[in-house]
Amino acid sequence: MQVDKLTCEYLADPTGVENLAPKLSWTLLSEKRGDMQTAWQVQAASSPNSLDSGEPDLWDSGQIDSEKSLDRAYQGIELGSGKRVFWRVRVWDKDGEKSAWSKPAHFTMGLLDPSDWSGEWVGAEIGESSEDAAPAVTLRREFDAPKQVKRAQAFICGLGYYELYINGQKVGDHVLDPGFTNYDKRALYVAYDVTEHINDGQNVIGVTLGRGWFDMAVPDVWGYEAAPWRSQPKMILQLNLEYTDDTRQSIASDKLWRTSTEGPIRYNTLRGGETYDARMETPDWNVPGFNDSGWSRAITLPAPKGRLVSQKCPPIKVTETITPTSVTEPKPGVYVVDLGRNIAGWTQIRIRGKAGERIKLVYGERLSPDGTVNQDDIKSLTRGRFATDEYVLRGDGEETWEPRFAYYGFQYIEVTGLSYKPGTEDILGRVVHSSVADTGEFSCSNELVNRLQQVSKWTQLNNLHSIPQDCPHREKNGWMADGLVSSHEAMMNFDMAAFYSKWVDDMADTLLPTGAMGSIVPSPGWGIDGMPGEDYTCPCWGSACVILPWYHYVQYGDREILERNFHMMKAYTDYLGTRAEGHIVEFGLGDWLEEGTSSTPKRTPIPLTGTAFYFYDATVLSRTAEILGHDEDAERYARLAADIKRAFNARFFDPSDGSYGADSQTANALPIAFGMVPEELEDVVLMALMRSVREERDDHVSSGIVGTKFLLDTLADHGLAELAYVMITREGYPGWVHMLEDGATTFWEAWDKGGSLDHPAFACVSGWFYQALAGIRPDENHPGFKKTIIKPHIVGDLDSVKASYDSRYGRIACQWKLDFEELTVDIEVPASTSATLYLPAGLGAQITECDRAVLESPGVVHVGRDGAYQVFSVGSGEYSFRVGI
Repeated sequence: MQVDKLTCEYLADPTGVENLAPKLSWTLLSEKRGDMQTAWQVQAASSPNSLDSGEPDLWDSGQIDSEKSLDRAYQGIELGSGKRVFWRVRVWDKDGEKSAWSKPAHFTMGLLDPSDWSGEWVGAEIGESSEDAAPAVTLRREFDAPKQVKRAQAFICGLGYYELYINGQKVGDHVLDPGFTNYDKRALYVAYDVTEHINDGQNVIGVTLGRGWFDMAVPDVWGYEAAPWRSQPKMILQLNLEYTDDTRQSIASDKLWRTSTEGPIRYNTLRGGETYDARMETPDWNVPGFNDSGWSRAITLPAPKGRLVSQKCPPIKVTETITPTSVTEPKPGVYVVDLGRNIAGWTQIRIRGKAGERIKLVYGERLSPDGTVNQDDIKSLTRGRFATDEYVLRGDGEETWEPRFAYYGFQYIEVTGLSYKPGTEDILGRVVHSSVADTGEFSCSNELVNRLQQVSKWTQLNNLHSIPQDCPHREKNGWMADGLVSSHEAMMNFDMAAFYSKWVDDMADTLLPTGAMGSIVPSPGWGIDGMPGEDYTCPCWGSACVILPWYHYVQYGDREILERNFHMMKAYTDYLGTRAEGHIVEFGLGDWLEEGTSSTPKRTPIPLTGTAFYFYDATVLSRTAEILGHDEDAERYARLAADIKRAFNARFFDPSDGSYGADSQTANALPIAFGMVPEELEDVVLMALMRSVREERDDHVSSGIVGTKFLLDTLADHGLAELAYVMITREGYPGWVHMLEDGATTFWEAWDKGGSLDHPAFACVSGWFYQALAGIRPDENHPGFKKTIIKPHIVGDLDSVKASYDSRYGRIACQWKLDFEELTVDIEVPASTSATLYLPAGLGAQITECDRAVLESPGVVHVGRDGAYQVFSVGSGEYSFRVGI
């Protein structure tokens, strides 16, 4: 057995850890079937040498008899601010054989107490930003390092966004840092090891501040320009130096810093874009020896109200550079660049021209009939400048530039101001999103489905910028239901553990004392009871604060997210109770954008969807309370769920046609998915759902943002995966294939192409590919994939499916192939876990595993039948089953 992939607090080698007992995890590799970790040992030390010598100075757990390899709490010597810890693991397998030590990993503590910050919040003397005056702020500070530096750490929070330089070199590869929060509750700092950047002798720290969400200059319908946290750009920074003689020095932000607003970034706002005047560049401003006598003294500014906490989610990065597919000239001097696909990010331009020439870049995802860029659908919710960059040339040859403090959703760029037609190599697309790691792979024999899978992933990534967003252009908001219904897909494709943990913290920051929750998180004070936009509150959106922590727990197996958020989950469910009449919740948005409606649903009653989510909240809360040992709460919310269920069926079930809505797929799918249908009526409601799909809609989907995910899940979970597959692959309007037929490279917000063309809700189909076609899903009773359910569905024209998922325990895989009269199913189950395998096999079917009769195969136990499936329990390892059909 080998130990692999060491993580701390979900991340590899993180900095800025604030948990005093950091959670350590690892995966295991073994060639033995059914192999299990039976014991583990962790050693932690201040240096790699201490580990190598076998004399760890911080912690040696000794041999701990336990099969658990996730979230093992550090229990060594108390860790102080900035402490760097190196650690390694070894384990004992099922036969008592000891593994080799893992490769060492490390983590670094953050600043654990407000008193550890010696710096002040500083900025520049500037007026209030506006649509015409929003320059970037630059700050610099020279310092002397008189001795050889052994270690240097930098801690910075620059609001809204920052770039940090030491001696002319940018520190790290983050962009749009730090992540978006409610700054009145939390502001995120970022920790760096900057040892390699420090010179002996003179050094300089440089910081550029952009405005981001913190200082939104362009008005919008949500009121970010009037957000309670809004203030001018500011930063707090601390550089801690440790010398080889063990002496220490700290350089912190204060009034000794020099600052200027006369740099080349003349305007920056998140939705509006940037104006960059290259003639105003100040060479070498961030290197030692620059004459800053013309700069002003920095001023101290009030700290944001929120507490400083470490940024725990993956940072936003530039992840890909795309060469355009074409450049056209629809009008004289107007050039339109086509990237070939919809992205989130910005462009990198390489141009030439005369000094003072102004190049304008307008971003969009649609073209007007005349071939120019059309922003009508994406700028309608803001007032003023939108998604536009301007670059003023220096005029000294070829110039290269890209924006730093704004990003856009776009496929097309309209370029004006150039005296020549640019080539495809001159204007590149830069793909920018949170740097979540890939965890899943899916492919099958139907290339149409493979295209849908790729479009799902592109759509999801375009909408991850420290929060899950509804679109990367016109709103960029963290709409709760949109993020919730796409979460299973996201968690199968990407490592979302730390990302969603951060967003759940954002939800807790938004919760009102009444228990009310906003529909967008973070919120500037919009879409919450008693505030502007309160008509946009809805149980389907607010319930994400109950359901997403549960989904996270099931996917990743860390109960701490339930412990940390149990109060929020209770408060919101109780709040819905105060709004309910006879257990029916009448308010909300309902199944937003169901087919055939401009927004508000017309076929699915809004009280039906709201009450269904109220029921599901109570059910999840009862399960959560049981897991956490809160027995009284578990019983209380179980009773509440039963009461809601009775009221729901009395109000909405129509015995005349056996449905909750004759022409509403959502109205019939949600009650089944959430367990609200009385057992004796389930088949009747399923028949009604089938009629809605086949007779009313000719096998097309008609559900909206709320219902579609649960519709697909319901069909697969109740023996109708074939019908779901037909819906997904159905040509024509409405549907996923229709989007592809129309040239989509990201999924639309609405089936009719209204609004955004880059929206994650309908990317939920990718989660269905993993969980239904490949059949890989977690067992809720054994979370984190400690036990995996593998139940592939053989449907439609598919003759093969191949999928894998890198769980926190290790790689899980299922590959099946249908060849004439034989089905082959190959699976992989990670060490120290097990799986329940459902093999499609009728009575009397011949089943072998690795060419042996299945009942003679080691590690395989037959446990019974379930409809058309034979059910087996398998331990870890690789298996190859063949079923004669």
